[in-house]
Amino acid sequence: LSVLSGTTIADDNTEISDSSTVGLYYPVGIGIFGTNSDSIVIADSGNNRIIGLWDADTNYKNISVVATEWAPGQSLFYPLDVYVNARNGCDIYVADSGDSQVVLYSNMQTINPLPSIVAGNTDGEIGLASLNIPFGVVVD
Repeated sequence: LSVLSGTTIADDNTEISDSSTVGLYYPVGIGIFGTNSDSIVIADSGNNRIIGLWDADTNYKNISVVATEWAPGQSLFYPLDVYVNARNGCDIYVADSGDSQVVLYSNMQTINPLPSIVAGNTDGEIGLASLNIPFGVVVD
């Protein structure tokens, strides 16, 4: 991931806090938001997780896993996009393509919040509530 005039801030060799997997693998979606300073949230699709790069003022040295396929309550499988709403304590919406749903991680300022399904379903039934490989998410 290269931003800020071509400066690489995360790649396939980046060390990530509390993660046995090093680096990014097929990062697709990205969400940028500012609190006290700018932060970036990445859909790291190949590793089935969401990564947070916190605080531009530290040159994004604080990198952590936000959500993963091993998370309690809701696993991720090939997430393709993220949308960050920083107005409500940093809500993160994830287009979870492999599970054919959109999930919401509310108030990411808390530790390990449980996600909720906001679109799609988990029972495999086809109907108005079902999605087929969502690849983007935007919230108004």
